[in-house]
Amino acid sequence: MIFMRTEKLHIKIKTIPKVIQPLNHINYTLPDRAMRFITLFSLVFSLISCSSKETTNIHDPSRSFYKIYSNYTITDRNNYGCEKINIYILEHVLRTGIEITPRDEHDHYSTTGCSIKGTLAMNKKVVEFTFDYGGILYIGKDLIIGCAEACCKNNFEYCTWEPEDLK
Repeated sequence: MIFMRTEKLHIKIKTIPKVIQPLNHINYTLPDRAMRFITLFSLVFSLISCSSKETTNIHDPSRSFYKIYSNYTITDRNNYGCEKINIYILEHVLRTGIEITPRDEHDHYSTTGCSIKGTLAMNKKVVEFTFDYGGILYIGKDLIIGCAEACCKNNFEYCTWEPEDLK
């Protein structure tokens, strides 16, 4: 009778086939290591794949965004019970929104009090952003992207644009 020991489990084996006998010396903790590797690899792959996709603005193709990161912690200033959003909402506004001025924001948009913060890379620079659920992205210190005509199509939920003159 042979006893083999793993980290926490004793296995009692009555007979070992001759084919397996030369493998008696192998440390049987490989499944634990394999699971750790698979878990770590999956985590790294999912982080990279979710955040490294490049998003190009349809109105200004020279403007591209990538490495979008946020912990999606919601600021709810008015206690509206703001829902969590995902990266696809941000990508949609970055892809279809237009650059607006603070005056445009005042005249044609509504802020909601619901927002998230994060970082993204724009033209090879990492900058901070704040996304207001009214469809307004504040990027860095100088850029405001608002969800306008192309962005608001199909009843986009995060659109507060009022289409008087701004397209």
